[in-house]
Amino acid sequence: MTQALPKGGNAAIAQADPTARALFVGLSWEAPPAMSSVVIDASVFLLNADGVVRDDSDFVFYNQEADISGAVYRLPTDELDRTQDQDGFVVVLSALSEDVRRLAFCLTLDTASTSNATFGALSWVQARLVNHDSGQEFLRYRDNDDVGPENCLDRRRVYRHPNGWKFKAVGAGLRWRLPQALAAHFGVCWLPMRIRPARMWR
Repeated sequence: MTQALPKGGNAAIAQADPTARALFVGLSWEAPPAMSSVVIDASVFLLNADGVVRDDSDFVFYNQEADISGAVYRLPTDELDRTQDQDGFVVVLSALSEDVRRLAFCLTLDTASTSNATFGALSWVQARLVNHDSGQEFLRYRDNDDVGPENCLDRRRVYRHPNGWKFKAVGAGLRWRLPQALAAHFGVCWLPMRIRPARMWR
């Protein structure tokens, strides 16, 4: 059974699903027709105890789809269940280095062509945790009414706790754009050329 988290809530992954060794973190949202041309980018930052990346390979997004260890990678398009998720990442918990303390899952509007677009126009934003081996969803967080005039959302974290990994429904919105300001905030120095794949996540 899926456990729904409120804003700010957290849950122990091992308690929610004791068999989960690899996670799929699915991300989805509902946008109005007026935003049909706006691209929403998903990314993950592997953070150390200081809240920054260890190096630039800890920034996983559409132009760098896995970290150097392969512990975190973006799920290929043809493997997504598009009835459930518009984007998503696999996290192999046992393969994460001990100095990776948190994973920040972010969504950002690419407003190059629509500069006034914000997440406030979305009906909802959702993250769900799925046991990647069994396919069973066990945690979900849907933000229905607290998405404001931001173009970046940092609203979901997987973090290391003394008793094991936990999932937290973070409630932070930022007026930044990927990759410049958001990446710099998390300590990324190298900003890869923006060569977008021939797809749009809506």
